[in-house]
Amino acid sequence: MALGEDYLEYRRNTNSFARFLGLEMTGMQEGYATGTLKIRDEFRNSHGTVHGGCLFTVADTIGGNVAASHGLAMTTLSSDFHYLKPCKDVSTIYIVGREIKNGRTVCLIDVEVSDGADVVFAKGTFTFFNLGKPLISDKAGDSN
Repeated sequence: MALGEDYLEYRRNTNSFARFLGLEMTGMQEGYATGTLKIRDEFRNSHGTVHGGCLFTVADTIGGNVAASHGLAMTTLSSDFHYLKPCKDVSTIYIVGREIKNGRTVCLIDVEVSDGADVVFAKGTFTFFNLGKPLISDKAGDSN
């Protein structure tokens, strides 16, 4: 199994909030990650559109996968998120994250939430901070 697959499996197994939502983390390689979310009625607001907090949550999670794709534990430092179009009449949303810059202490990630075709609902830039430890401790020979 490639390291990217190990990291993806680790993130799937340790992110109980993503599992609770039903966020499928579908891919992860160095500097890139993808996911999908099947929309349930509970995700909609009083206007019938997917709640902005839901869109932000999945973007932050997939952005975190991109940040962690180099094998280091990361945490969200800040974000700039834009809601571009109401997320309505869609059964599944697709989330794609791409690395803009991977620095020594912070990395910058671009994330897009769409219908998987040509409609982009939201787009954000996330900054993640390197916690200075391996994502999976045994990958660095640490058994703690």
